[in-house]
Amino acid sequence: MKRIIPFLLLLYLSFLAFAAFAEESGASDTLLSIYPAYLQTPLDMPVVLYTETVPEGQKLIWSSLDPSVAVVDAEGCVSPVNPGETVITCALAGQPGVTATCGVLVVAEGKIRLWEYPPAQIDLRAIIAALEAEDAANLPEAPEVPWPDAWPDILPKIEGKVTCIYGDSPQSETGLIVILSDLGIDTAQAYVNTLISMGFKANDFSNESNYFVMLKGDGHNIRVTYDLNSLECTVLVSK
Repeated sequence: MKRIIPFLLLLYLSFLAFAAFAEESGASDTLLSIYPAYLQTPLDMPVVLYTETVPEGQKLIWSSLDPSVAVVDAEGCVSPVNPGETVITCALAGQPGVTATCGVLVVAEGKIRLWEYPPAQIDLRAIIAALEAEDAANLPEAPEVPWPDAWPDILPKIEGKVTCIYGDSPQSETGLIVILSDLGIDTAQAYVNTLISMGFKANDFSNESNYFVMLKGDGHNIRVTYDLNSLECTVLVSK
């Protein structure tokens, strides 16, 4: 009995200390949760965050750590502004110390991805890259097809896997289109340089997501496009 009394006293004092800490830190029966904990969204895709409060229906105040990346309205709708990362915070109007957050990664294009719980090491870009690699690995491999018979003899061909062709006819109004997959951008650039060395005049319209060059010469117009996201090269030839 003598051993039990000190233990009960210690337990009681611990409870009092915890209660005092909870009162001092503003903790109460009020709870706030938000879903998702992290999300990726492309520029043209607003996302509405889901929240729960206890008691229900309490007013929330929303804010964005970096409004130049994404903004949030009074209903919790996150609207992307520019590629980048930010944190969306919601807080109870009457108890600003009760908050919940959502990490946001805005990308130029891609899928909406949601995470219910934050990873142990927060590296959204690495997680997304792994998921996209997994998606790519699960896609069926495109069969290889031959170059079109109507390809002009004067024009060289790119060494690579042709997966799709259009307009395989000398009378094609849109011209010949050849799509190559699993091709490095250096191969596409080398092809353009070869055409330039043959006397073709080139105009470069490349941007952050595409290598895009228009060439003209010997009665042909050639467009070479390399998609940095899909790693596909498209060559269009017309007269």
